[in-house]
Amino acid sequence: MLSRLLFSAALVAAGVQAQCNTRGPTSRVFYSMAIMNNDLYLSGGSKSILDVWKIDLSQGLDTSCPGWQPLYVQPSSNASSLYGPFMFGVMVPYTPVNQLMILGGDYNNTPAMSNGPVYFDLANNSFVIRPTQTNYYSKRSAMSVTMDNSGVAWIYSGRDPIDFNANPPTLNVQQADYYQFNMTTDPVAGGQDAVASPYGARPPRYAHTTTLVNNKLFTLGGYAMVNKSNTMIDFASAQIFDIHSKQALAMATIGDIPEARAGFSAVPSQDGQSIIVFGGMYANKSGSSEVHVLDTCTLTWSSKSTSGAATSTRLGHTAWMYGKYMVTMLGAQSNASPDDSNTPPFADNVAVLDTSSWTWVSSIPKGYTVVGPDTEPACAFQWPADFAAATQQQQGTAPTSYDPTVLANPNANGGGSSNTGTTSGNNGNNQLTTPQKGGIGIGVPLFLIACGALAFYMYRRNQKKKARPANPRWTGILAHGNSSRATSTNHPQPEPADMAADYPLATVAPKKDLRTYTAADHDQWEQQLMQSSTTTGNNQNAQSRHDDIWAQMRGMQAPADEERR
Repeated sequence: MLSRLLFSAALVAAGVQAQCNTRGPTSRVFYSMAIMNNDLYLSGGSKSILDVWKIDLSQGLDTSCPGWQPLYVQPSSNASSLYGPFMFGVMVPYTPVNQLMILGGDYNNTPAMSNGPVYFDLANNSFVIRPTQTNYYSKRSAMSVTMDNSGVAWIYSGRDPIDFNANPPTLNVQQADYYQFNMTTDPVAGGQDAVASPYGARPPRYAHTTTLVNNKLFTLGGYAMVNKSNTMIDFASAQIFDIHSKQALAMATIGDIPEARAGFSAVPSQDGQSIIVFGGMYANKSGSSEVHVLDTCTLTWSSKSTSGAATSTRLGHTAWMYGKYMVTMLGAQSNASPDDSNTPPFADNVAVLDTSSWTWVSSIPKGYTVVGPDTEPACAFQWPADFAAATQQQQGTAPTSYDPTVLANPNANGGGSSNTGTTSGNNGNNQLTTPQKGGIGIGVPLFLIACGALAFYMYRRNQKKKARPANPRWTGILAHGNSSRATSTNHPQPEPADMAADYPLATVAPKKDLRTYTAADHDQWEQQLMQSSTTTGNNQNAQSRHDDIWAQMRGMQAPADEERR
């Protein structure tokens, strides 16, 4: 019995070792990924190889040994004229017949990969052709695909496919429609949803993401053709499509809006109301490892700080939510455009983000129970009440340079303009970007410090004025003119007997035989005052000298008093 257990353990260890010895797919960008029955499938993303790979997530996932299983590998040199390498395509599960449906996108001498769906049979690990009802479907590339809970695959927008061998390739962007494939029927039935907006025609876009949240498709980023120029779309707005009412609109986003980028991934959060955006390529073609979250209830952006093992920058990749874990893989670290002459630095690894703690982890435990997004979230995006009754207009209330149909966000505090990424326009809100908030975070403390320093200087200056004893020559005048100021001095004074005795310079009837207060008396007073201020540690002597000064001043009068008489 023990020998059998040891033999079984050895077989398991050998199988794990064999999987770790299988390196898996490498040098892949803009590939296609789908999940079915806890199995994660990957295909495409290469100009030279057509292959299909699988990871069984039910066995857990170790990022150091993902357990890639090759299902199909065919170099381009042996490829038939029907199937071949592809990029910028999509792949969805066709569960009723245990197959994967692929719309190939860009291709290498194999136009069938993009002309219509091709299928990969998981039972025989081979490509097959099967009938599909593709009414009004236009072949395309760099589109997005999203599966809803009823088994419908939603395709949005895209550009014309490119032949890798075309020199130079022609970039034509003309699709701006929603197309659906019902993946529960045999054959697969497709149909187009011509969605109109009372605020003008939405622009065709490609290389974007579309995420399903609360029966609404949220489209972010990508590129658009503006005045025959390829323009990167920022995150200052989102395209929204209600899969039930078949209405679509674009609305401005608010909050900490991320910098514009392309080649990022977007997945639905576990809270049932948010979208998690990861990575991407900035306009300067550098990569990002940032994580941002869009709350779809108010279209408010926020950024997330992650912990754990640092992950590399990643773009041209795909991500998938497996319960609370976001699984992403492959892609490049920067400069991932397939049209560039230089080979980009690829990210040939797998990364896992625990979105419950925003921690990058090294594994998903075996036997992990997958729980889907919250079906009763705290809030949901509210469609504008007057949208259906809106009269036809040329543009929205907050048009941008790339999309004139954008509406102002009713959750924003007033109107304004936004300047994010490489494009700009009025997004109907006055929210600040991260760099602007950083400037305020530095400027406000500096302003407060400056105000505090000024207040402290004025306080010390006032205290110094109060600390200097008053000249007896002027005390009486102050007392006569403003009694409150006279009594506010801090120096000790003799007990007053009467006005003339205590305040010899006050305007009172003078007494006879009074000696005149002269400049010599003033000099004597200042000398004694200086002596008093330089002597420390003897408060009693200082008080005595002060009393003597006052005794000498009593009975004196100023020369001007003599003249007034």
